[in-house]
Amino acid sequence: MWNGLLLLFTIRSVVMSETLPDWLIDALCCLTGRTRDAWNELHLSILLLQVLLWVHSFRRLLECLFVSVFSNGVIHIVQYAFGLGYYVLLGLTVLCLNASLPQSAHMVSCNRDSSFHWGITPPALVPLTAGQDED
Repeated sequence: MWNGLLLLFTIRSVVMSETLPDWLIDALCCLTGRTRDAWNELHLSILLLQVLLWVHSFRRLLECLFVSVFSNGVIHIVQYAFGLGYYVLLGLTVLCLNASLPQSAHMVSCNRDSSFHWGITPPALVPLTAGQDED
């Protein structure tokens, strides 16, 4: 559920240009030491990572429900807490990667009209400077 919630926030941020919730931005700022401005835009690659993480988590859930054969053994509470903490921190780690990626100029983003902007200018639209010849 946690990774699904993070995926939902990421989809809303990348596709609809909404900001992440304040409590999540505060947690990410605490984990990375970056300012709140680093979380204004999320990269499309972060969305892809969140989707893959959610698919992995869902596959593990289905494996646990339908494939695993349980015995009478018990798991220690520390092992259980470590396993839950792992998946919570894994989703946050994926979001923390956004702060280390280049911002705006080299970013792939999705506008509200579903057109993609790759951060480059086509060669035909770049003005020639003095001294350059056209080929």
